[in-house]
Amino acid sequence: MAYKIARSEIEAFSMREETKLDLSQLKAKIREIERELDAMKAIKTALKGAANGIRKAEDGLKEMEASIRETTSEILLMIKQGNTS
Repeated sequence: MAYKIARSEIEAFSMREETKLDLSQLKAKIREIERELDAMKAIKTALKGAANGIRKAEDGLKEMEASIRETTSEILLMIKQGNTS
């Protein structure tokens, strides 16, 4: 998005006849934008990985809870039936 905005602004300015662009500075700025977009992509990927990790941890906790509840039910049934052996 930022790249598209910058490119549009550059095109608008370059359409004016009086505009003189330093191509080396322009290229440097474009490379800077590209680096920032790459960094942004890396952050998005890391966030996606973290979100997946959190979901997996939540699923693991739900499974543990279900197992504990099942074991607790079995213990209560054993106590109710008087069968603790």
